[in-house]
Amino acid sequence: MAREIPTTAAPSTPVTPDADTRAQREREHFNARSSAHHGPLVMAAANIRRYDRPAADAMYPLEYAFHLLGPLHGRCVLNLGCGEGFDAVILAALGARVVAIDISDAAVGLTQARAAANRVGDRIVALVGDASALPVATASVDAVLAAAVMHHVDMPSAAAEIARVLRPGSLVVFREPLAGPRLVQMVKRMLPLPEAAENSEDERPLSFEDVDRISAAIGRIEARRAFGLTSRVVTRIGLHGRVKGVYRIDRYLLQRIPRLAVLASPLVWSVRKAA
Repeated sequence: MAREIPTTAAPSTPVTPDADTRAQREREHFNARSSAHHGPLVMAAANIRRYDRPAADAMYPLEYAFHLLGPLHGRCVLNLGCGEGFDAVILAALGARVVAIDISDAAVGLTQARAAANRVGDRIVALVGDASALPVATASVDAVLAAAVMHHVDMPSAAAEIARVLRPGSLVVFREPLAGPRLVQMVKRMLPLPEAAENSEDERPLSFEDVDRISAAIGRIEARRAFGLTSRVVTRIGLHGRVKGVYRIDRYLLQRIPRLAVLASPLVWSVRKAA
């Protein structure tokens, strides 16, 4: 199966010196993080099944992202910014042929090890690559999952590359943090997340203008939903995991009062490339 995945060795677009320097910093940052990994590689079956065609009103952002992707069996999916391979393994376990790409060679190594441990290594090709120059053939993938990657990369060149590798009429699904208005940014500075110290120096949350620009470079937005409202506050005051139902509350509030989306994060949305 893995041999059918349409990869190519040469970068498809030129990389500017600034972009190359940024990519090197990101590589070093995520190599350090991935090298510190000590957790189990085998994933529980229940943690994979929850992503098998979840409902449109799913409470969690990644579940909704998989809802937007739709049926995966037999499709070739690019997992852009694969990290340590969790999403790539889920995609493969649900029947996709996966090309998993990350700037970090340590993360790619973990993805390969996780794929083997979960017996889906024959369905995944994991490669070190830059989002600005994807080692993937033009118009060759049926879908792209880009979860929490665009805020780390040069957005215009990454969007152009996603558009290039997608087949006409195919879909990309994004999950990205949003910057929000000034009041939200002030609260975030006052109540930083515990993992904020591990952020890379180049990452920045997206604005709604960024979302529109990324989407316009690829095609047409088909769906989008904001997540994280009261749960953002709960997490920042150290009660994450202790307050049951907070994600259900967020879903209710954001469905009933859509304008609250300006205060929420992350955003999950899908873009369809023109046929």
